[in-house]
Amino acid sequence: MGQPNDHASTCQSIRIMFYLVTPNESSFSHEDEVPQYIQQATPFFISLMLLELLMGWLKTGGLIFSLNDEVTSLSAGMMSRLPNLFFRGLELSSYVYFWNNYRMIELPWDSVWTWWLAFLCVDFCYYWVHRFAHELNILWAAHQVHHSSEYYNLSTALRQSVTQQCTSWVFYLPMALVIPPSVFAVHVQFNLLYQFWIHTELVRDLGILELVLNTPSHHRVHHGRNPYCIDKNYGGVLIIWDRMFGTFAQENDPVVYGLVYPVRSFDILSVQFHYYQYLWGKIRKAQGIKYKLSVMFNGPSWRPGLPRLGDRLKVPKVGKPEVQFNPEWPTSLKVYVFIHFLLVLMVYNDVLAAMILNQWTVLLMTGYILLTLTSLGYIIDQRSNLHKMETLRCGMIMILQMTGFFRPNSAPSNVFTEVFIILSLLFWAMQFLSKRWKDFECYVMCPNKTVLEEDLPILDGNDTDINLSDVSDHSSQGEEDNEVGEAMREEEEVMMEREEAEEAGEAVEEEVETRKDLQRLSNTNHGTKINDRGEQKSRKGSDDGIEVDGQKGCVYSFKQSCRQRPNEAKIQV
Repeated sequence: MGQPNDHASTCQSIRIMFYLVTPNESSFSHEDEVPQYIQQATPFFISLMLLELLMGWLKTGGLIFSLNDEVTSLSAGMMSRLPNLFFRGLELSSYVYFWNNYRMIELPWDSVWTWWLAFLCVDFCYYWVHRFAHELNILWAAHQVHHSSEYYNLSTALRQSVTQQCTSWVFYLPMALVIPPSVFAVHVQFNLLYQFWIHTELVRDLGILELVLNTPSHHRVHHGRNPYCIDKNYGGVLIIWDRMFGTFAQENDPVVYGLVYPVRSFDILSVQFHYYQYLWGKIRKAQGIKYKLSVMFNGPSWRPGLPRLGDRLKVPKVGKPEVQFNPEWPTSLKVYVFIHFLLVLMVYNDVLAAMILNQWTVLLMTGYILLTLTSLGYIIDQRSNLHKMETLRCGMIMILQMTGFFRPNSAPSNVFTEVFIILSLLFWAMQFLSKRWKDFECYVMCPNKTVLEEDLPILDGNDTDINLSDVSDHSSQGEEDNEVGEAMREEEEVMMEREEAEEAGEAVEEEVETRKDLQRLSNTNHGTKINDRGEQKSRKGSDDGIEVDGQKGCVYSFKQSCRQRPNEAKIQV
């Protein structure tokens, strides 16, 4: 029988990643004896991702991921595990309670038959957890996090929702009538670990194994947003459930990954929670309790007059070729984000590995981790208020260092970390003060303007073009925008346009035309009025400079002295 030790051997840990373990080495009498297999697998996650990076580079001659997407995926994975610092996972806690109070029979925990029965039951229950997470809008709000990446690599497997465990536990409760919690605790971890390695494009066809197992090919289909991929291949370890219940699809056309309506943001809070904002808006808009409940418990693409899961013929077709969302940002900031992400990853592992921590220490370190992940997302998105956020975060790290909460293990790394954080704090503090001073100057020199520097996107190099979507996505939120998340604004408008078109009986367009770039800012005093498609409507002389007529008829104006503000607002690193 399995030994109740905290750490499995290296060989065993590798085999666990592929479910290649025997009942004798993974059976325990009590759930508290079951190792934290997922936590122990962190080094193997990193090792396999580096191996995939190397193999992908050798095979394609280029990188198979982008840093911004990779950081976002790992951040989502870290965030999804933070609740475990405060309480045992809901899946296991609810299972133990149900077992203690309602079990019908007690199968022996050390039986091989019990082990194999648990293997099948956990995978069967996971199929229905997964399927309902796609077919119920309220559950899709959590699960969409895992599908939000437009890349498909091993880091995508770690992009998990922090809220999905709040509902998934219900589907496993029938097992608690007969299967001991210790056996369940083993298999629910093995099932999740198996699904890590199938998130890759490097492994193609596995021959006869494709008939029974969930493979990279089958799971690529599941992550696709091609019409033939929608709501297919829900299996965890076995693909037989999809073949039995009619949800199987073979990989045919090249798969395009991501959501039907992409998030277009790397802010971890937007990635985790933006769909809840959208769903709440739809519920408020729906007329009557019947339609409000339908919005929650029908499929994500459901509309009045359509089947429960919506009409797949109205799913937008993918373009050829489809360009992944990977905006350019300065190399110096990439290095900065990479170093700070490594620092927060070390703190995260130290906190999870600690057996006993003061409650206030856990709260403090959790706050630091969340603040760091959010701030790094702001930097990647080039948000206008990132100066303030990063100054606050670096100041918090300094306080944690001085109080002994944040201290690397070795002395050389400790010295490097202290110097790097001090320089980071000085840099962002100077950026923040400089930005405030320029805003003050603009207020004094342009008393009639309606747009501040922070309302404009941060531009790189000598680019002076402003795109209407950039103005929308990167501008500071006013009170009137609080109901709709900054990262969801463009998606919200697109989806609302589709809803209105359907309600009016109009045909839904296959693609929403991308807005054209606004006309290049001029150094003259002549303004140009531009409609929401970027087409010039009229030109006139004006002392106030430029007028932009956006989709909602917004008008922005600013004085000649402020026309060069976008270039001045960029980050100099």
